[in-house]
Amino acid sequence: MLILSIFIFGCENDNTNFDHNTENINTIIPVYAGNVIDIDSNVYHTIIVGKQTWMVENLKTTHFRNGDSIPMINNNFLWQSTTSAAYCNYNNNSSFSLTYGRLYNFAAISDSRSICPQGWHVSTYSEWDTLLSFVGNQFANRILRESGTSHWKEVLSYPATNVYGFTALPAGYCDESGIYKEMGYKTFWWAHPNAHMELGNSVWGIFWNSSIQGYGLSVRCVKDHS
Repeated sequence: MLILSIFIFGCENDNTNFDHNTENINTIIPVYAGNVIDIDSNVYHTIIVGKQTWMVENLKTTHFRNGDSIPMINNNFLWQSTTSAAYCNYNNNSSFSLTYGRLYNFAAISDSRSICPQGWHVSTYSEWDTLLSFVGNQFANRILRESGTSHWKEVLSYPATNVYGFTALPAGYCDESGIYKEMGYKTFWWAHPNAHMELGNSVWGIFWNSSIQGYGLSVRCVKDHS
């Protein structure tokens, strides 16, 4: 498990912009904002939630925005010893990236060459906080995750709705030793700088921890402010 410190989750904040009772949840219509293509020609759908525009899929790129390659590591020893930008595929199986995206270390997501397409950036701590506040922290697990059990191996007491189209998938993560964990049960995104957003059956929220720079986590890109 990730070692957790300060966190925001569950019922801590009830600062919602919408009353998410069952009746009102069913009236929300996702607002799609077209597609974005990265440097590897991967296509991402986008949605508007509140005043933010998010990619629907986790990042899949193997190159920085300027065309430089991001090294792929598929060896446990090399993963735990690298301090430079790198990515991996869950269980070293590239086919997982088609559905779940790739997992990137901290050096990759903080590199000045940027791993997100032009006009987009790695989601930040404050942007995740804004998203959770908008959908309601106590509702986030229902609101943000994909509905059904096509990918999630456990179901919620209250079914997931995915009403905004955020479509969180249980991509798991790679720990600092290069061990893959939690696919099917949890997802972990970088919350730049040096924090992560976690979503699972029993826990969700933003977790701040300075010791996770060697982890491989998913990335959701957010559109730059105009």
